[in-house]
Amino acid sequence: MANEKYTNASGEQFFPPFPCRRPYHSLSLPLSPLIIFSYYRAPEIILGMPYSENVDIWSLGCIFGEMFLERILFPGYDYIDQWSKITSELGSPSEEFVNRLEPQVREYVLSQPHIPQRSFVDLFPNDAFPQNNQVRLTLLLHFLYIQFYW
Repeated sequence: MANEKYTNASGEQFFPPFPCRRPYHSLSLPLSPLIIFSYYRAPEIILGMPYSENVDIWSLGCIFGEMFLERILFPGYDYIDQWSKITSELGSPSEEFVNRLEPQVREYVLSQPHIPQRSFVDLFPNDAFPQNNQVRLTLLLHFLYIQFYW
């Protein structure tokens, strides 16, 4: 499903239906990690952390990035590979982020090589966006700015 392009009769792209949506008032109930398409899982879900509706913003960022680059941003085949894809593109999380992880997960994350934070310009070069439309890049930056650096 992640590779499918949805277009209407006029040829305009649109978002696929969200079969896993749920009412806002049920957000306090945890999601099964299997409900969220693996390519769009937020780091908080991958790492078993408490999370909020911000994980949906991360997923939107992944979808927008895919639309601009015409490729999946983080094409992991399981949790470990997904985490590896995210950190290889965005860099290692901050110490504050790592300290919020459960001990076993923290040990795994700390055992990985440190990767410097990459510039979003490297990840999303200017030719990926229509000329003079840096607003889209700014929006995308906010969607994919996870709690790594807070």
